[in-house]
Amino acid sequence: MVIRLRNRWLAAVWPLGAGVLLFWRGDAFEIGLAPVCLLGSLVALRMRVVVDRSGLTVVNLAWPRRIRWEEISGFSIKGLGWWAAGNDSLEIRLKDGRRVRAWALSTNPSTGYSAWAADKMLDELRLRLAEANGETTDEADARVLDEALRAAEAGDYVPFWDLAGDDRISPETLWARVDELAARGRLDRDALERSGPKLSRSLKRYLVRKHPEIAAELDESRRH
Repeated sequence: MVIRLRNRWLAAVWPLGAGVLLFWRGDAFEIGLAPVCLLGSLVALRMRVVVDRSGLTVVNLAWPRRIRWEEISGFSIKGLGWWAAGNDSLEIRLKDGRRVRAWALSTNPSTGYSAWAADKMLDELRLRLAEANGETTDEADARVLDEALRAAEAGDYVPFWDLAGDDRISPETLWARVDELAARGRLDRDALERSGPKLSRSLKRYLVRKHPEIAAELDESRRH
């Protein structure tokens, strides 16, 4: 399985055309910018994610990066902040806490995938990861939820919000488990709710769009 920027030729044409135009105009400063544009064109053609039995190879701007399945804890499609709305990309979460971006799987309206197409590829990646771990996708989802909640019990809320942003676990299931743990005194729900909007503005926008009732509850908790 090879994932490439969907309209990579279109993405390459614009910087290539700009580079040729700058070089043709003849101004010294503009001629100096021309190679940068040409490099951008080559990058658009080069970006890819190669998926095989042992893991992923991610090619962005620099050298290819090899990631084995056993290093990966999960995948999501998300932006880098409020300014990245509509231009989300694949984020690979590693078990050591690091994140790796794969720009080839992007939801950029002009050159990338639709949100639907990106979600289908995300499902395929999660299936491959589950199979590599000897699990079904349901078993993998249950395990990831348990791991996220155990981390939340210890005061680390990032995995929980990563899971909420993935939309792979229904909000009803997610918050029912939170309520259960909070009722047993194992989880500080107030602290969990307060941590959400601070971690990711893009996640908050996602909640407002997909689950407005949860977003309203988070906003209410911040006011008290």
